[in-house]
Amino acid sequence: MLLLLSLGTASAQVTMKSAEFSASNRSVTVTYDLITDDPVYVTLYYSLDRCNWNECITVSDAFTAQSAGTNKQIVWNNFADNVRFGRYYFKVESSSCAGVLINGVCWARTNLAENGQFATNDYDGGALYQWGRQADGHEFIARNTDNTEISKSLCFNGTTGVACGTAANTQISNLDANGQPSATSGAKGLFIRQNTGTYDWRTPLDNALWNSGDEVTPSKNAAADPCPAGWRVPTQTEFATLTTTAVTRTRQTDYKGDGSNISGYKITDNATSASIFLPAAGYRDSNNGRVEAVNSAGWYWSSSPNGNNAYYLRIAGGSFFVSDNCPHAYGNPVRCVQE
Repeated sequence: MLLLLSLGTASAQVTMKSAEFSASNRSVTVTYDLITDDPVYVTLYYSLDRCNWNECITVSDAFTAQSAGTNKQIVWNNFADNVRFGRYYFKVESSSCAGVLINGVCWARTNLAENGQFATNDYDGGALYQWGRQADGHEFIARNTDNTEISKSLCFNGTTGVACGTAANTQISNLDANGQPSATSGAKGLFIRQNTGTYDWRTPLDNALWNSGDEVTPSKNAAADPCPAGWRVPTQTEFATLTTTAVTRTRQTDYKGDGSNISGYKITDNATSASIFLPAAGYRDSNNGRVEAVNSAGWYWSSSPNGNNAYYLRIAGGSFFVSDNCPHAYGNPVRCVQE
């Protein structure tokens, strides 16, 4: 059981008041006052030593857009987060970041799933998007609990509904006003195979489908960017912030610790101990439509083009770096950043 609950430090906008453990409900209730002029995001942390802090994941609310008030409460299900023994300290922090702030960039807590919605858990592989495409169903991947594939959407090979890996393919020139496959192209909602020429799913080339701005001032193209409102596909410059000495990158081979062998990288901000997990979600081969390298690699899309290719964050085994040569027709995971 939890033996003693004590208050830790808090941010300038938050005044901690109490932390109480309920054995019957297997939960911790933390009470605090919040002073703010603008809506903020609130996060609860626990620690054994007041030095190494961990986020309380299973809480009673998302605590987004919180306004000022007294005697506000967060209820933490510590059993669900597998924290059951010890003497813990708590702190509540407020931030304009709705996700996790790592080295100055606000990252979503989970990968993007199908239909432009966030995955439920940070270890979920999520969907695999072709570069520059909106969420229209082509990205759908049904996964087992270890992120390996159960099923995938159909592929477009020049014939509507032909399954992946059975025929030659065709670039799409029949496009709608948003630069996406039109409803009459036969490819709407299907993964578009391409293994020749520019290895792009469409023609002509359009490098502004996800970002109509630039690296310094990115501008979300909401008509094509699959991230939810308030979020966008990151630039390669933002991915590069994860490769500096300001963060620690720790390879995980069984992140959940349950034998499911979900692999990836835990990224920790050295200044705050805040962290995110990037699962090795694999990628979808543009040649045959197969999902490859699950739990051994993950190629995360950026919105930054490089000629006929695009920049991406590559995690594979012991390597973690930004590369510049992934063809647009590949299907890759997306981890959004806050606008």
